Amino acid sequence: RDLARRLYVHQGAQRGRQPLRRLERDDGMRPARQLFPQRPERLVAGGKPLSYWKKEATQVSWMSFWNSDKDERRRVAFRRLSEIGRPAVPALVDLMREHGAPVRGDAFNALANLGPRAASAVPDLLEMLNGDQPELRLDAAWILGTIGPAAESAVPSLTSLLQDPDPRLRDVAARALGQIGGSGHVALERTQTGGAR
Repeated sequence: RDLARRLYVHQGAQRGRQPLRRLERDDGMRPARQLFPQRPERLVAGGKPLSYWKKEATQVSWMSFWNSDKDERRRVAFRRLSEIGRPAVPALVDLMREHGAPVRGDAFNALANLGPRAASAVPDLLEMLNGDQPELRLDAAWILGTIGPAAESAVPSLTSLLQDPDPRLRDVAARALGQIGGSGHVALERTQTGGAR
C-alpha cells in the first residue's frame, strides 16, 4: 500500500489515509509514470553517469606493467560505455580521436562492437577517414564496415581508398564496402571489373 500511495499524486492535499481502492478510482489521480516519463535511452551504467565513465576511460598506467589498477579501471569504463550504447557514441568517438594507445584501441573496439548502433558516428568517422593519420583512417574504415548499410554515405570515400598506396587500407576499405552492401557492392564490383581490364 505504501508503494501505491507513492505512485499516485493527487491534485489537492495528500490522501494517504484513504484505502487503496478509493485512490485508484479517484479521477484526480495520475500515475507517476505520466509525471516522470522514462528516457528512451539509458545514460547510466553501473550506477554512474556516462560522464563518469568517459573520464575513467582515459586512465592509463604508463609507469607499470599490464593489469595495473588504472588499466583495469579503463577496461571497466569501456564495458560500461558499451552497455550505455547509442548515447555513448559521441564520447567513444572523442576518446578515439583525442587519445593515443591504449585508449584509442579500446574506443575502437567499443565502437566496432556497437555495429549499427554506432550509426551516429558516421560523419565523424568520415572526417577521420579523410584525415592524414594512417592508423585512425584504418580504424575509421573498419568501424564504417561494422555499421553496415547505415554508413552508405561513406561509400564514395571508401571507394577512393581502393586506390590507396597502403595495402591494409585498401583491404579494409574493400571489406567495409562489402559490409555496407547496396551501392557499396556496386562500387566494389565496378572497381574490380575496371582492374581486370
